Amino acid sequence: MHWGITFYGLSEINLGMIRRMVHPGGLLSLRFALRAVAEATLSSLVQSDDFHAMTH
Repeated sequence: MHWGITFYGLSEINLGMIRRMVHPGGLLSLRFALRAVAEATLSSLVQSDDFHAMTH
């Protein structure tokens, strides 16, 4: 159930970032920010999966 909340929150944050980053360098910054968010999300998913595997 936390997935919907997480992705809704991220989409709201990303919309705000897109509105602010209209200058040429902004899109590059947005790409790096999105990559960082994606990597953090994936790493937290892997960690939670490992924890679940260890405890069950």
